[in-house]
Parts: sequence; structure tokens; C-alpha cells
Amino acid sequence: MSTGEEDKKAAQGMLPVIAPAYTRQVQKARDKLAAASKRGPPVTNATKVSK
Repeated sequence: MSTGEEDKKAAQGMLPVIAPAYTRQVQKARDKLAAASKRGPPVTNATKVSK
């Protein structure tokens, strides 16, 4: 995640604001992945039916 700052000290000063947002974003992605794995693989229409 970029702060958009060229000055390293200014970027480091933004860390207390950015870190919690980044942590929430990662947790949301992990929760979504966990929920998807509990549901099982996605169902598609690509199943071939033999007669």
C-alpha cells in the first residue's frame, strides 16, 4: 500500500492511519475466502451429461 508520499518520514508518519485500514482489508479478504471454502467449489453449467 502506498502513501503517495515521496518523503520517507512523512510516509512513516502516516503509518498509524494506514495500518488499521490495511489490516481490515486483509481480514475482509480472509473472511471472504473462508466463507467461500465452506460453501465448496462453485457450480457451473459446464457439466457434460452422458446419455
